[in-house]
Amino acid sequence: PLATPVARRLADAWPSLSSHGGPLRLYFVVRNPFDCVRSFVEHLGLRTRVSSMEEQRFKAEQGHLPQHFTAGKQQYLDVTREGLAYSGYIDAVAQRWALTVDEYIKCPARYVLVRYEDFVAAPVEQTKLLVERLGLPQLWLPGAGERVAAATAVRYQTQGQRKGRSPAEIFGGPMLSRLVEALSPRMERFGYKFSTDLPRYSSEWQAIDIPPVPELSC
Repeated sequence: PLATPVARRLADAWPSLSSHGGPLRLYFVVRNPFDCVRSFVEHLGLRTRVSSMEEQRFKAEQGHLPQHFTAGKQQYLDVTREGLAYSGYIDAVAQRWALTVDEYIKCPARYVLVRYEDFVAAPVEQTKLLVERLGLPQLWLPGAGERVAAATAVRYQTQGQRKGRSPAEIFGGPMLSRLVEALSPRMERFGYKFSTDLPRYSSEWQAIDIPPVPELSC
């Protein structure tokens, strides 16, 4: 996600850098934000079900002390660089999702959109469709489908412990309410909806600091 703005700038310069002078073809992969947050937080070994700002702060306790916390992941959670208020690790992952998809929302014409869920459900069909939408149908050679099927059958990491459970089970009602409130306008742009009625979180727990949805800029 942090490389997405770099890809956009590279695409602007690509015609003058490439030997053929043609445009750089880009695709954008988006995933349901609830799954993005769950996956990242689980990878760090942190709790996903919290009910206050204090419960999503780092501390020397099990479920609150991050694991595998590389410099890149620290930078990923540092949303203050984009001028947003940091209010906890779950909030920060949600904020990063919003900032990342904003790159697509600003200029959808730059990218071919791929929804992660669609790819997982039908990897061969979605890969063939991606190749076609990138304007490269000639690269879909005989045997390509079989190669894609074999590659996507390989599991490169263990499945998340909470995968398949509902967002309410994973985050709890108050936290989920904050996520839905913060992310719904962007979720709808990508066909993600969450219509279940949720309890309002305590007024003592501030809303997640999210910038307005950007306007088209291309």
